[in-house]
Amino acid sequence: MHINNVLEYIFAKKTGVKLLRWLVLDDTERSGRELAKFAGISAMQAHINLQELREEGLVSVRSIGNAMVYKIKEDHFLMKNILKELFKAEKELFDKLKAEYIDKAVKKAECVILFGSVFEKTEKGNSDLDLFVLCRSEADKKVIEKEFSDVGINFLVETGNSLSPLILTEYEYKKAVKEKKGIIANIKGGKVLKGKLP
Repeated sequence: MHINNVLEYIFAKKTGVKLLRWLVLDDTERSGRELAKFAGISAMQAHINLQELREEGLVSVRSIGNAMVYKIKEDHFLMKNILKELFKAEKELFDKLKAEYIDKAVKKAECVILFGSVFEKTEKGNSDLDLFVLCRSEADKKVIEKEFSDVGINFLVETGNSLSPLILTEYEYKKAVKEKKGIIANIKGGKVLKGKLP
């Protein structure tokens, strides 16, 4: 393990971070091919990155039949003091943002759905967080718009992203469905955060 600036070595490549994330969060011995598949990288990239992680002492390897299987070393200093907590916090990031900002704004909502680039995991650093919010009445819609206006400023300051809610009453939603508006398919394919669609 590098003692000086070790994170520069283990986080040097995007493919390495993808692989390391999977190793840290998964508690199972896996072959290089399995790890490549789960991490969404090529077998060659997995092989190179696994060798680098072995050099840092982070990964154990043993042979089972014709396959080499790899596992993160749970007792490694970096694992115990940095990596486990870091990747756990990353995994919980959206839930924390939801609790801190979105839940406060949608108390009067019947249904809330995450869609767009964040849901699709194709977002950029400054992408909007697209939300569909369904409410019963125009009065509820006004309340929700005000809530999003209030929390949206803090969300932008603290994350660099904008909250982009599409707020519709049940009447407006049913009309959009009837008119077969394109965005409805995106909404229906998103992740339900609260309630359900009519």
